[in-house]
Amino acid sequence: MSTSDPNEPVLFLVYAPSDGRIVANGAAARGVAEKQALYLEDRAVLIVDDQADPETMCIVEGAVEARPSLPEFDQTEIAADDTDVATISGLPDPCTVIVDGVAHAIEGGSLALSSPMPATYVVEIKHWPYKEARYEIVAR
Repeated sequence: MSTSDPNEPVLFLVYAPSDGRIVANGAAARGVAEKQALYLEDRAVLIVDDQADPETMCIVEGAVEARPSLPEFDQTEIAADDTDVATISGLPDPCTVIVDGVAHAIEGGSLALSSPMPATYVVEIKHWPYKEARYEIVAR
């Protein structure tokens, strides 16, 4: 079929043009898929060859791209002596990092975590368009 045939079955993505966030995958006749954007406020439609996982993909300049990964901590086990430090650098600046459920505003792109006592800390970072990250830092 011609690519302009409104009855041609196609796959499509609905996304937010403001940040490239994919909000839905769909399949429909081309004409129906193209009209979706008319009814969706602040959303756009992109005809694609394959569906895309919103957890790992986003739209950049009209193309499906992999969401970038956040950096890793330099170590995930530290001494419980309030001196040894687990560091993560290269974070988006600014960003919010959640440590054991408590949000912390991070400026400068890095975080250093130490502990005076044995504990396991859960560190979560959710900063679009990066993939969400979860780390466990163990102080022994």
